[in-house]
Amino acid sequence: MIRVERVTAAIGGTVTDLPGWVSGEPLRPDVAARLHELLMEHQVLVFPERTWTPTDLADLGRSFGDLAPRHHDYVTHPDDGDVVVLEWGGERRP
Repeated sequence: MIRVERVTAAIGGTVTDLPGWVSGEPLRPDVAARLHELLMEHQVLVFPERTWTPTDLADLGRSFGDLAPRHHDYVTHPDDGDVVVLEWGGERRP
C-alpha cells in the first residue's frame, strides 16, 4: 500500500512508501491509478526517499495521460527528451 502523510491541511502529501514500482521498470497500472488519485487529493506529492531517473519521471507523467508538446526554447534531459530541465542561475531563468 502506498503511504502518504499530509503536509498541510490545504495542500501536499509526502509519499513515505511506494511499493510496486522499481526504478527502470514500467509503472504498474494500479500504482499509476493510485498515484493519480493521491495527486488529485493532495495537489502536490513529495517523494523524499525516491531517486528518480529521467525515464522514471517521463513514465510517471505518461501514466497520467499524454505529455504536452515541448516548448522549443526548453532544454530537455539528454537521457529522455520528454523531461524538461529547468535551470536557474545568473542570466538563466526557468
